[in-house]
Amino acid sequence: MAPAFEQAYRGETVVQVKCPVCEKRCAWEGNRWRPFCSERCRMIDLGCWIDEDYRIAGEPVLDEELEEKKKLL
Repeated sequence: MAPAFEQAYRGETVVQVKCPVCEKRCAWEGNRWRPFCSERCRMIDLGCWIDEDYRIAGEPVLDEELEEKKKLL
């Protein structure tokens, strides 16, 4: 039995969360892909970060500033 099912069988509370990609409900404890439901959803999310579909808000960086930082490296 999977750990979440074992906990439910014993009457313990099983914490469930929604996968941020597919919104499927999945157990938090014993889930090696958490907060995702599967490796597939984890890889989809990683692909979105790589393709820059997700961004962290902040001030735009000018090309001149990037060039100066590259020179220092």
